[in-house]
Amino acid sequence: MTALSPHDIVTSVDPSVPRSIARVFDLFETVVGRGSCSLTEAAVEVELTPTTARRYLQALVARGYIERDADGAYTAGPAVRALAEALDDGDEVAALARRAQPHLERLASAAGESAYLGVIDDDSIVYVATAQTERAIRHVGWIGQRLPHERTAIGAALAAPGTPVFRSGGLEADISAVSHGLPGVWAGTAAISIVGPAHRFDDESIPHFEAELTRAIDALSDDLRLEVLR
Repeated sequence: MTALSPHDIVTSVDPSVPRSIARVFDLFETVVGRGSCSLTEAAVEVELTPTTARRYLQALVARGYIERDADGAYTAGPAVRALAEALDDGDEVAALARRAQPHLERLASAAGESAYLGVIDDDSIVYVATAQTERAIRHVGWIGQRLPHERTAIGAALAAPGTPVFRSGGLEADISAVSHGLPGVWAGTAAISIVGPAHRFDDESIPHFEAELTRAIDALSDDLRLEVLR
């Protein structure tokens, strides 16, 4: 599942809509479409001054449509998540993917590698959400695929709850991954992976990936109000 960019949506310009209101919606679509963005990025995207963009963003934060984290990044807020879950109409996996998306975006940025959310389905792992790193050489292409449970890092992580698991070459010879299962109701069912070229997973980087993955799992668990196993 990837976020929809405002540029993917074709809308007509209605002169009866005040420019200021249109700009608020532009900012909202930019934040939700990107998954996470700074004030500067949002202002540049919609061609506003930072001062004006900040004022509009604060209005959206006040209504719960977006929220601002400790690092100053804006993401979809609780009101949007509640609406998204209602639209999912009981599809728990789709709801999980939506809630996980901003956490995957932050994880990919912090780790410098692609991040995936996978869930178990019979004897397979299905990858249902992803966030890509900005690096030119990166892993892509597993979304929607059904992959053998026993050959994936996510499969290994689901068998070892509460701890990150490293695997290399299970699915592709030159690809490595660090995975960590979700706790609570998703224990043994869903996990998040950092995936990238094997040569970038060494004795120095793996502990960094494990730490960032654990932070992401904890943050998503707090978001979902899951009990974290330690």
